[in-house]
Amino acid sequence: MSDTPQKDILDEILDQNPAYAQDGPGDSAGPAGTGEAPPPPQPPADGETPPRAGPADRTPADRGKGKNSPVYVYLLVLFAAAFVLLLLAYFVQQRSNEHTIRDLRASMNLSRDELLDAIDGLEADKEALEKQLQATEDARKETEDQADELEQQVEYIGMRLESADLDREKGQMLAWLERFVREGDYLMAAVGIESFNRWYDWNWITPPTDGQPPLPGQQARFQELRQEVLDHSDYLIAEPNPRATEDNPLLWVSLAEDQFGPGEQTAAMQLWVTLWYSTDNLSTAALNVVRFYDDEALMNALENGAFRPSTRTLLEQLKDDLIRRGRLEENEDGTLTAVILYGDNDWTLLEEGTTNVIITHP
Repeated sequence: MSDTPQKDILDEILDQNPAYAQDGPGDSAGPAGTGEAPPPPQPPADGETPPRAGPADRTPADRGKGKNSPVYVYLLVLFAAAFVLLLLAYFVQQRSNEHTIRDLRASMNLSRDELLDAIDGLEADKEALEKQLQATEDARKETEDQADELEQQVEYIGMRLESADLDREKGQMLAWLERFVREGDYLMAAVGIESFNRWYDWNWITPPTDGQPPLPGQQARFQELRQEVLDHSDYLIAEPNPRATEDNPLLWVSLAEDQFGPGEQTAAMQLWVTLWYSTDNLSTAALNVVRFYDDEALMNALENGAFRPSTRTLLEQLKDDLIRRGRLEENEDGTLTAVILYGDNDWTLLEEGTTNVIITHP
């Protein structure tokens, strides 16, 4: 390659000139085509500058080198450009990867923070739910305790009401017993004493099984009435109670059944049951009165002389009172019909086939 680009271009032009072109073996001849070999180059004299070789002085190998050098340069430039582009692409890719990795790391850090925040939130919700559950459990336990307390109060109130009813009935039965003893109907008095002896003959040590213990005055009056029936009739059999004391003469009593006429004991017991319900359960009292009047054996026993006339009058008074209250109706043939209000106690316990009963709504 020449020292300057101008010389390279000149050399290429000379190479393309036919006058300077050499084909085959004859190319070694001189310019005129004489066939003679060109004289060998002479060495320069001392101090002289050697002449620059011209196009005619270059060999074919030199001319081939000069002809192929631009291709090599072009290829070299292409490879260099491709390398530079690849290098740039590499750096761009690296930078993009760095940005991507940075973004991923930031996203991962952000996701981790969000996850930690979410975990903290869930833990807070869990604690809140646990507190709410504990509060609900405490409220449930408190409600159950209140329900148990209310149930105990209701049970206690029920027992007190039942006890009050029994105490009222004790007083009512004692009043009826007073009446029968006063009227001299010892048959009715004996049946009542045998039935209620456990109520009044109390030892003040063992708690009563039914209601409150009798008042001392009630117990004393019952024992007086009992002793009067024992002194004036043979309807009762009395035995000393092992828990009796001098101040409290307790007795075991039972009925001397051989002293009763046919149907007398049954009639007396049925009448006591009727009197029992006459004040608090009018429907049952009405049914008992109807059954008593419809039972010929009971009516005959009541009228055979063993009962005092005042006892028959008492049954008539009870019947009239129930008629006035609308719980009995007297038919034209003299029979009675019980009027039962729907919802009254024991109205559903009517015996199958019971007649002379009207069930109405209050």
